[in-house]
Amino acid sequence: MTTRSLLLIWLLGGWSFNFAWEMAQRPLYGNYLGFRHHLRECVVASLGDVLILAGLFGFMATAAASWRWFDGGRLRWLALAAGGVTIAAAIEYRALYVGKWAYAESMPVIPGLDLGVSPIAQMVIGPIALAFVSHRQVGQSLKNQRSEGAEPC
Repeated sequence: MTTRSLLLIWLLGGWSFNFAWEMAQRPLYGNYLGFRHHLRECVVASLGDVLILAGLFGFMATAAASWRWFDGGRLRWLALAAGGVTIAAAIEYRALYVGKWAYAESMPVIPGLDLGVSPIAQMVIGPIALAFVSHRQVGQSLKNQRSEGAEPC
């Protein structure tokens, strides 16, 4: 698997996942006016989510000293999830505090923190899913290279 393929997984896969999540969770925020009204807003939000994913990927790669950090075991995946929770919580706290957005009554919140479950889950499930896909794709690529007699990268 090339670095380019890995970037495509994280950029295109990350944008696709986050755009779908943003559209699905938008009714859980205040002032929901319908799918078409919030389309542009969710496109922009999902691009921001991709920047967060890039930051998480870069941090994990730097900490592990390997672009294949996702092959390093459960502790790294737990660190990825913790990073996602931390970033999502910080964004939610700030946005709620300055009034950038508000939750609808339908948004489930984490007791004691009053943060929405959906945006926190988004930044755990998305990165973990992308790490899983990356892990599987790199493993398959290495298996194919071995069967073809090529040297693994």
